[in-house]
Amino acid sequence: MTRVRLDRRLPVVALVGTALVALALAGGGYSDLAVGVATAVVWAALLAGVLGGRLAAALPPPALLAAAAFLLALLGLTALSLSWTNSDESGFVEVVRLAGYLGVFLMAGLSARPWRAGSVLAGIALAGVVVALVAIGSRLLGIGDGDAGLTAVLQSAGGRLSYPIGYWNALGALMAGVLPLLCWLASESPSRVLRSVALAAFAPPLLAAYMASSRGALIAASIGLAVAVGFAVDRCRSAAAVLLGIAAGLPAVLAATLSPGILDSPGDGSPGGAELAVLATLLGGMALAGGFGPRLLEPLSRTRLLAPRVRPRTAILGLLGAGALLITLAGPAALIGDLRAGTEGSQEGRTVGIISATGSGRAQFWDVAIQAFGTEPGRGIGAGGYEAFWNQNGSLLTPARNAHSEPLELLAELGLIGLACMLGFLAVVLVCGVRSARRREGGHFAAALGIVVAGLVGFAIDWTWQMPAVVAPVLIAAGTLAGTAPGGVRAALRPGRARAAAVALGVVAVAVPALWASGVLAVASSRLDASSDAFARGQLEEAAVAARGAAAIEPWAAEPWLRLAQIEQAADNLAAAQLAVEAAIERGPQDLRPWVFATNLQVQLGNREATVAYAARTIKLGPSD
Repeated sequence: MTRVRLDRRLPVVALVGTALVALALAGGGYSDLAVGVATAVVWAALLAGVLGGRLAAALPPPALLAAAAFLLALLGLTALSLSWTNSDESGFVEVVRLAGYLGVFLMAGLSARPWRAGSVLAGIALAGVVVALVAIGSRLLGIGDGDAGLTAVLQSAGGRLSYPIGYWNALGALMAGVLPLLCWLASESPSRVLRSVALAAFAPPLLAAYMASSRGALIAASIGLAVAVGFAVDRCRSAAAVLLGIAAGLPAVLAATLSPGILDSPGDGSPGGAELAVLATLLGGMALAGGFGPRLLEPLSRTRLLAPRVRPRTAILGLLGAGALLITLAGPAALIGDLRAGTEGSQEGRTVGIISATGSGRAQFWDVAIQAFGTEPGRGIGAGGYEAFWNQNGSLLTPARNAHSEPLELLAELGLIGLACMLGFLAVVLVCGVRSARRREGGHFAAALGIVVAGLVGFAIDWTWQMPAVVAPVLIAAGTLAGTAPGGVRAALRPGRARAAAVALGVVAVAVPALWASGVLAVASSRLDASSDAFARGQLEEAAVAARGAAAIEPWAAEPWLRLAQIEQAADNLAAAQLAVEAAIERGPQDLRPWVFATNLQVQLGNREATVAYAARTIKLGPSD
């Protein structure tokens, strides 16, 4: 049994958990401001660790360097694509976001030690459970802002639980990644107290994922748990822990299903009988799992049928056969239709839920991504360019910034080279994960591999790669696997300090532009937020000053000039608004928003010829159907 020693590493658990919870509470870290601030913090900490001699004193494993090189190549290609993308503004955000991801991976990898890995993973599990409790509390107890605002803007969200991340599938993906870690803690901890806590902690992520109505999360969780159990030191014991954990959450899931208003509305912030009944059921299931779970774990572990020994080749063939049978029974058209929305309008008002069979529109998003790839298969259309391409070629009225599949979005925006960089990174991490998980003492590495695989499922079928709160745990687990690969930590005191110094210099060389770019994005975004706040208060002069400040910081961005045009229009300075929107169009000629504003402005000015010209361009840039 793997010893899970956390008592001496509680600061590591608390640090990792606090950082991830803070990222989740910041809207999942999706906003430009959050991306800029988080990237700056990560690289500042990484630079301080390298210069202080804490991170680069040892020679990193070759696997870590290889994986980081692939990510760095992807970052370089993303930055290079700013010279041909149709949106410098969106492309710059992607550069900063990817720089932050590289920083998180390097931070986890350079600080990884075999004796510290368990604490880092426990910190991820702690953060996931805390986020699950906050999410459930928002629906049942009115904690935080809840989902009422999201539902008012996007009616198709229905009653899907999204708070605090802001997107139901992202919340579900985060919950899916937590479960393999809880499986490891519940089955392999020598502490009865920790086993009890881990078994009880299964219930909140399960309920949160169910209330998010994310089928992708259900698939990711199943695959992640299968990997964690399959590579566990004692597979029967791990399988028993999973069964007990699921049993702890099922009563709350059933109560949420039967209680009116829990799954079909965002709630009104005031807990009633239904909400309190679900909460009581959740707490009861957790209490039973924590109290009786460890006693049941031992007899269940002796039931060898829970996890029979199956060869990997047999397991793969079995999964392929099950998939073929499902397609045959359900019919290919039915399965494709589950992904394809109608083409006659947006997806507003569509039925949602785990058992719903209505289409999500992903097939259309994927089709357009493939079309974009076909136009530039080698280098792609450029980072951040999918949104404009979708506006011109999409078959739905639903706006889309992402292709809802990271591999396809990479193909569209960065071509075969970009996808090759990502696949190279993933290949190195997965090979390290499999090798580490096969060790006799590799129980926590099996859990880390489980969270990575669960994350990859989400990245393949949705746009969760754009959500730092979902990606960070996966990158931390990936960095832990690569950073503890053979040939690195134990070679720290051997000759090779010159290579370690070269790694430190490389980190410094990347940190300088990363800190500059993230600082620019953070400051410009904060000025835009200040402009929005002042505009909402009716303080137009203050709003204009803030917008001009953002434009000065990001001279290539169209958003500050569009904001300034809106402010000038509100102040009845139509000539100034015209100049501002022309500046926005110059910086974002493929951006639909400035053209729409310019068309409406010309109507207000009474310029018929200009109205027709702007309207024609707007129609050309807008959805084709």
